[in-house]
Amino acid sequence: MRQETRRDRSVVPLSRAAALVASLLVAAGSAAATSRPRFTLGRAPDGPGGGFATLASAALASQTPNPLGDGLASQSFPDAPDFSGAMHDDFEVPAGDTWDIESFHVDGAYDVGVVVPDSYALEIFPDDSGAPACGSPIYSVILTPGAAGLADALGVFDYCPGGVLTTLTPGRYWIAVSVTMDFATRGQWFWATHATPHVVGLAGVFDNPGGGFGFPPCAPPPGEDHDLAFEIGGVAVPADLKACRAGNVNTGVGAAADVLTVDGSSGDPECREVGVTAGVPVTIAIVAPPAGGSGHYALWISDGEPSAETLTMILYEPQSGVIHDLGLGCVCLPANNTVVPGACPCPVSFPQGRTSRRLGAQTATNVCLNRRPGFPRYPTSFQQTFPAGTFTLGGLILDAGSQNTKPISLMNWVIVRSN
Repeated sequence: MRQETRRDRSVVPLSRAAALVASLLVAAGSAAATSRPRFTLGRAPDGPGGGFATLASAALASQTPNPLGDGLASQSFPDAPDFSGAMHDDFEVPAGDTWDIESFHVDGAYDVGVVVPDSYALEIFPDDSGAPACGSPIYSVILTPGAAGLADALGVFDYCPGGVLTTLTPGRYWIAVSVTMDFATRGQWFWATHATPHVVGLAGVFDNPGGGFGFPPCAPPPGEDHDLAFEIGGVAVPADLKACRAGNVNTGVGAAADVLTVDGSSGDPECREVGVTAGVPVTIAIVAPPAGGSGHYALWISDGEPSAETLTMILYEPQSGVIHDLGLGCVCLPANNTVVPGACPCPVSFPQGRTSRRLGAQTATNVCLNRRPGFPRYPTSFQQTFPAGTFTLGGLILDAGSQNTKPISLMNWVIVRSN
């Protein structure tokens, strides 16, 4: 299941090391010298080393190659299907994070020199009581030679097509990498090990459904104990950063409701991103919460997109002097200025927000909103033109179903990418 959420985050092409796991290149022999596929590529003399590419996006999981040159079979054989199988190795997404996966790097080598597989498989599996849920990947992509973002340097693979490939929540996962090519004419690809015996997480698991190697399916190979060499690149995002984007409108009735849209869209459910054309007016609409309300709202447009550094509790202090906690905001909203003046500076490109309230000059200036008489109450819509850039729309809405101490909820947030 491949997720195609796109981000306007530039991903620099992967760097290439001049020496590519030379120690894995077998010193002598080839597929022609054996009558059947073998599971282990014997240890070769130490080569010049190196060869582990550093991904342009942050390395979320990183296991460098074993300098002793171990390699394990991970291949589908059209001409020897009973030997077809794939190695799996585990990694963990820490509690409190989600990972936006953008790229993969895998170290390995072919045993007969320069060959080209029919295809490459990159998969991620959930954990099943300390083993991969073999046969049930949650992310899977089959790539043919020349696919966008794919590079193969003598068995060292990089895949970085740009954007987010999949998103993982906290927990243990298993990566599996394999190629498809015949044994008779092209030999084998061997996935480089990271450590023998294994030192990270759990030992690698081999799944050979046909039983050609005589191993039990989906289990550590008997007598073998390895970690594999791979790197997963992307962005680690605090879980709250994704959760906050839904807002909390009408949370007393169920799932948060979307009341804010840009050209009819609130974006995808997770990232809340909408693409627009710079310089062309779009329609921003604010609709009523399911539980109703008096129709008042306040909307701000901030420069940039949310990050871990912009997560802020949204506060509001009316004239009564009681401070109300309205929930976690993806970015700071100037409503916080009613508690601490200047706590949230006015936005840059759109320094004045939009509200249906009648505000005096001092209050309007303090909270970066328009003065009286105010804009129409919800449901309402208006035209807005964005310059090129990224902007975050967020606001407050009177919501009879709010579970806050005052019937005010955070709207769903919308991240606008204007190109």
